[in-house]
Amino acid sequence: MKRIFLVLTTLVFTAGFIGGCLLPFYSHDTAEHLVNLIGGAIRERLGVELRPSVQLSLAIFFNNLKVVLLTLAFGFTIIGPLLVAAGNGAILGLVASYSVLKGYSPLVVAASILPHGVLELGAVLYVIGFSIELGWNFWRSALKGSLGEYKGLLRAAPRRLAPAVLAIFVAALIEGLVTPVVVAWVRGF
Repeated sequence: MKRIFLVLTTLVFTAGFIGGCLLPFYSHDTAEHLVNLIGGAIRERLGVELRPSVQLSLAIFFNNLKVVLLTLAFGFTIIGPLLVAAGNGAILGLVASYSVLKGYSPLVVAASILPHGVLELGAVLYVIGFSIELGWNFWRSALKGSLGEYKGLLRAAPRRLAPAVLAIFVAALIEGLVTPVVVAWVRGF
């Protein structure tokens, strides 16, 4: 992948994260409402009890895989993947900032994100960057009158995306099985 697409994705994610972090300071009520909506949507979408289990890990994986596939499907728009990056950053920033403001230790908040988040975030940002690259190449190839370069990128997609999907799977296992244990351990301090 061309580095520019990953840099763009990371910048957009970071801007969303900062915006999400700042929202509780500007409108606590709006932040509280959004956090409650997000929590309800997660519980409804996953459809499983939110306690450590393989079932929870699989539900998280398939949800994340669905987001990845939709991001790839809308890559030709270029703006779609950028919105996914900004939205994911905003949600993560909002939930982290709101949790700290509600009295959770920053260490507990970090423990609830970092064990799985490093793998998951890296993989998701890679997929978003690849989606933008697909969109960019689609439009560039279409304007040239030949989709050859775009088709080559599509053929390479499974090979290039397989490590990201594997990372998302491992992150889901960690999120469903390890992260809750780490959070409980950190809360014990």
